[in-house]
Amino acid sequence: MRNFNALSADVKAENKANKYANELRPKLLAVFTPLLGSKILKGDGCLLKKIQESLPSLTFDDKSVSVYRLSSNYSLGWTVKVCEKIPDKEYTCTYRSATVYIGDLEGGTLKKLHLDKNPLKEDYVLEDIVADIKTYKAAKAVADAAESKLFPFTDYKDYI
Repeated sequence: MRNFNALSADVKAENKANKYANELRPKLLAVFTPLLGSKILKGDGCLLKKIQESLPSLTFDDKSVSVYRLSSNYSLGWTVKVCEKIPDKEYTCTYRSATVYIGDLEGGTLKKLHLDKNPLKEDYVLEDIVADIKTYKAAKAVADAAESKLFPFTDYKDYI
């Protein structure tokens, strides 16, 4: 079982990954919006050189963050990956990632843009997550107890 410090690191990493993804999204859309309907990939799946050169910097001052392009023939996107050290573990960290989908591809051509205006949540609060876990565990215990009473009617989901 993971401990409270691991959960704290998970929350921090999730917020950080989402924050950097939210910062990266408009920069990438600025590059790719004018390219809608254009061929953007070479035959090997790599971005055309002129497009690679027009990309924003994919590095951040925070060295715990890395960014890489998804390898897909159907989706254009980047993943922001964060490593957050777990406070009580000397050489252990937790990883969280957030994906920035830019558009859909077909035959190396950008066919559709994902213009979703909803940013990823970057303000998760540890105490709220702990409360939600406790609520879930209590509700699950009640559901499990009710399900146990249904034996031998294990196909109960089909009755009602």
